[in-house]
Amino acid sequence: MNCNEAKKIDIISFLAKNGINPDYNQGVNYWYKSPLRNENNPSFKVNSYKNLWFDFGIGDGGDIIKLTSLLFKVDSSNALKILSVNHYSSHQKDLYNGDSKVLITNVKEISNIQLINYLKSRKLNLKLAKEYCKEVSFILNDKNFYSIGFQNDSKGYELRCKYFKGSSSPKDVTLIRNNSEKLLLFEGFIDFLSWFSCKQFFTGNHDYLILT
Repeated sequence: MNCNEAKKIDIISFLAKNGINPDYNQGVNYWYKSPLRNENNPSFKVNSYKNLWFDFGIGDGGDIIKLTSLLFKVDSSNALKILSVNHYSSHQKDLYNGDSKVLITNVKEISNIQLINYLKSRKLNLKLAKEYCKEVSFILNDKNFYSIGFQNDSKGYELRCKYFKGSSSPKDVTLIRNNSEKLLLFEGFIDFLSWFSCKQFFTGNHDYLILT
């Protein structure tokens, strides 16, 4: 793993994997009791959009490589080795199975830069995604994650990100009504969002049924 690859690792997920969770969040800013020292009030901030941290108690901050160096008291070279081993993404695809229970912990407007980049990689319009989807934080196998969430008619969520494909209970379809005489059927919500990008197929309002 090189520096550029390491800097793409989400700091919030990295901290969660190491048992460090925020006390609260204000939009894109997540506040922690500093993992670098002892304190009673959270003064360690992570900006999820910029993927940078700042510890107001020591007046210092930076990227995930610097944080790992300070957290594990190693140089940058060894910090990269730790990140390579510790990075959850290589294992996240295997976390979900039919017996695993997804526990939703927070639902909000999409703001995380990693999820925005995921949408861009799928050629999906961000404004449209924000209209139909949410940023969903959840716990799975005692670990904290987040993803793009698409709610079904029974209030469960289909969950997607670069490293995860799953859902929360209950499972159901999603029917979007526009009082149209035509109904379009989609296998999944990514297909549904992608359809709007195909201008040659868009001929006005329809009702939409999304299966997953």
